[in-house]
Amino acid sequence: MTFGKRWRRLPLVGAIALWVVFISVLPSPAVAMPIPSQMVGGGQSSSSGDLAKLQSFLEEKKVRERLKDLGFSPEEISSRLARLSPQQLHEVAQRTENLRVGADAAGALVAIVLILAIVILVLELTGHRIISR
Repeated sequence: MTFGKRWRRLPLVGAIALWVVFISVLPSPAVAMPIPSQMVGGGQSSSSGDLAKLQSFLEEKKVRERLKDLGFSPEEISSRLARLSPQQLHEVAQRTENLRVGADAAGALVAIVLILAIVILVLELTGHRIISR
C-alpha cells in the first residue's frame, strides 16, 4: 500500500477513534435515591406490604415456572414465607425489586457496538479492506 492511500483512510480511523472515546466517557445515570424518613429512624415498613410485594412477585408466570422447575410447590413457598421474620421479609421484598424479568439490554447493545468499532479500527489500521454490500 502506498503512502498516499494510507493517508486517505486516516479521517475514517480518526472519526471512529473519536466516536469510541465519546461513547466511553458518557456519564452513566445515577441510581442513588434519598432515604425515606421512616427508614432513617430504624423503623421497618409494614410486614403486610412486604408480603404483598413478595406475593405479587411470586405470582409472575416466569417466577412460578422457575420455582416449579427447582422443585418448590406453592404450599412450600407459602410456608417458607410464613417462617420469615419481619426484617427478613422486608429484605427479601427489597431485593425482589431488583430482580424483575426482562432487564435493560442497552448495556449489551453498547458493548457490541464498541467491540465492532474496535474491530473495524484495528482492521483499518492494519491495512485490511472492509467490504460491505
